[in-house]
Amino acid sequence: MHGFNATTGCRNRQMTGAGACPSARNIEVYSRNYRWLATVLLVALITLLPVWRYAVAGEVQVQIEDDAVNHAHPAGQPFTLQIRVDHGGPGTVRYHWQDFRGLPLTEAEPLKPGELTAITTPAGRSGYLGLVLESTLPDLVLPDRTPGEAREYGFALLPVAVKPQRVNPRSPFGMVHARMQDPYLSGWVKTMTWETTSPKWWAYEMEKRRSRGLLELPIMEGEGWKTDDSQPISSAQLDQLRSRITQYFAAHPATLYWELGIEENLGRRFRMAHYWPNLAAKVRAVREAADEINPDIKLIYQVAERRMKDIRTFLQQPVSRLFDILSLHPYAWPDFPSPEEWLDDFIADVTSMMQAEGLNMPIWFTEVGAPQQGNYPGGFFGYPKKGARVEGKSPYGAVIYMIKLHVMAYGDGVEKIFWYNYRDRRPGRDYAENHFGLLDYWGFPKPVYPAYMNLQGLLDTRRASPPRQVAGNVRVYEFRGQDESVTVAWSYPGAVREVPLAELLPGAVPEDIVRVVDPMGMPAPFTASFIRVTGEPVFIVTRKDPAAASGE
Repeated sequence: MHGFNATTGCRNRQMTGAGACPSARNIEVYSRNYRWLATVLLVALITLLPVWRYAVAGEVQVQIEDDAVNHAHPAGQPFTLQIRVDHGGPGTVRYHWQDFRGLPLTEAEPLKPGELTAITTPAGRSGYLGLVLESTLPDLVLPDRTPGEAREYGFALLPVAVKPQRVNPRSPFGMVHARMQDPYLSGWVKTMTWETTSPKWWAYEMEKRRSRGLLELPIMEGEGWKTDDSQPISSAQLDQLRSRITQYFAAHPATLYWELGIEENLGRRFRMAHYWPNLAAKVRAVREAADEINPDIKLIYQVAERRMKDIRTFLQQPVSRLFDILSLHPYAWPDFPSPEEWLDDFIADVTSMMQAEGLNMPIWFTEVGAPQQGNYPGGFFGYPKKGARVEGKSPYGAVIYMIKLHVMAYGDGVEKIFWYNYRDRRPGRDYAENHFGLLDYWGFPKPVYPAYMNLQGLLDTRRASPPRQVAGNVRVYEFRGQDESVTVAWSYPGAVREVPLAELLPGAVPEDIVRVVDPMGMPAPFTASFIRVTGEPVFIVTRKDPAAASGE
């Protein structure tokens, strides 16, 4: 009879030699030995787990203690932060400071693992400081990096004081997805659609922004606005739209600017049989509601990308006469060339199209920006599912691109620019949409953050004059103020030019120059006779209006 022995786990059959079943006593001895060995291995595993994890996976943990909002500190004043790195493997993590151009400011120094270390920043700086961590062994991997790759944490040193909490409707600066608590941000923000909250709370939300010196540009989209444009809109839906928007207008009549729809030229909507008549019916309903509450309310239509055919199509429709402002989203996909290569022509072409249709609408850029590939050098960057690569900007390149786009657009007559966007959306390094922010995903400033604040502080209250060109390829843009004016100049293609003061600033004398600064607000070289101009924008602040002094 063949049965199973639960004690030995062997069949009740006679076995000899190496294949014989062990006795119950032997099994008990083996079991005690295995229990002892398992205990030893478990203790060893618990003891060595951190070391094993860091040594095998190469993971470094980084802790930075800095309480400043957005890691932004006053310019020119050194500050101290605490940093701790943890790793159990061989090798050392070192740090050094670098500027927004990627140039080192200090020598590399080691960090002792497992201890908080106080680090003081270099003195006398403005704008940006990058804290660069690097490992001495390639298998010691820093957070969100590949083996052997350095990791940079940004800090801002802002040359402008915290802005007064008062609204400025004339400000040309706007920010998409802004953080209202940012004490340095002013002007306009895009944070809400009418679906964000009910009419009951709308006034509260609008006033909350105003209390911080910000003005909201809301969007009407989604439920209540969206229609099936394969058929005519119903009277019932128009009545609902008119009734609903009236409640929002009445809740806060001081919200004067509204965008209707989001990038409706994308996809198939322009080709739908009833898109244009439906749009006209909806805009008339909204306009009737606005006229009932506040006739000063302005309606804005968006056209996404640099699609000249779409812009022309919109301008040729009768419904375009019902809008007050044309909004453009001129993203320069996929390679984002320098604005000199496309922006002037783009604005001139749009203006020409409007004139051909007898229109004279202000142009706003209510969304524009450029992705930054600088945190993933050499890796795929773009849209992984499609395999579509995008030429993102480096951290330094993003600074130059942002400044030039603002300065040139203002000089060409664009009234407002809403930069996209405030903070990176996600940490994934290969997806371009994640990396348009002034701040990275973890809230550390990129160089473009202090550059934006410096630009805003210099130009926000000043009026742009038409651009001009001197010394062959030097572009000059003037922004005039009551007490001080700002001239922005750079060469394109980039080259070093020593431009005579009389040529760059007609009517000015050396005593008129208050300061000359780079994109971060740091002093830039100049003499009483010449201003050095390169491919990097330089800002010349003068005590009076040079053009007025020369009788222009």
